[in-house]
Amino acid sequence: AAHTSLLTIESNLGTLLVRAGRAAEGLPRLRAAHAGRRDVLGAENSATLTSANNLGSALVQTGALEEAEPLLLETRASQLRTLGAEHWMPHATGVTLAECLARSGRAEEAEALLEECLPALVAKLGPKAEKSLSAARLLARLCAERGDEAAAEALRAEFGLDPE
Repeated sequence: AAHTSLLTIESNLGTLLVRAGRAAEGLPRLRAAHAGRRDVLGAENSATLTSANNLGSALVQTGALEEAEPLLLETRASQLRTLGAEHWMPHATGVTLAECLARSGRAEEAEALLEECLPALVAKLGPKAEKSLSAARLLARLCAERGDEAAAEALRAEFGLDPE
């Protein structure tokens, strides 16, 4: 079995590679780190769930939405079960899932999820935390795309976001 520190390094390297536009190298590392943590630590361990979220995020970034959605749904359900709705992590995963839904043409579902996750993230992390700002940015974009510029502008003003 792989040592958990090596799995952390593998996961971090995979994330960096995907962010650098090298998904072909990064995704296998993220998959290996997630599988290794699941095998060593168990499916609902917080480190395993973090790996699952990192993999899901990378899949969304690279357009592998059909693979990302079930992984993110399962991860969020596990986080809610193990950490509870009071914890910020299920809501951060919810933002990633909302991005996946929006990119899949399911903006209404994405918006409903963001309306649940954004207040929880603000309450737990604050309005200036990157995860809160990411949720607000995406929600503002979805509001604008459906023609509700007033709601989009209110979110931009509340969170100090630049107009898109």
